[in-house]
Amino acid sequence: MTPEQVQSLAHQASTYACQALLSNERWQEVRDQKFAELVTRDALEEAAKLVQDGEPPPLGEKLRHVEIGKGARDAYAAAIRKLKEDIQ
Repeated sequence: MTPEQVQSLAHQASTYACQALLSNERWQEVRDQKFAELVTRDALEEAAKLVQDGEPPPLGEKLRHVEIGKGARDAYAAAIRKLKEDIQ
């Protein structure tokens, strides 16, 4: 994730917290929670793209040489994206 992407996610989280809790003293806690959710969702999407494109994740030498078909890659990517959706 680039610094610009992290900054964008932090801005989104701050905006969310301000809109949701303008009069609440816990807005920083809400902002931080939302930021963590946004970062997790972004990381899951990056993982899904890597899997779908067939890029081997850094899992160690034994797993680097395992080949999986496109159908399996698409299924794994869909499962990762489902995790992303569940975070909302």
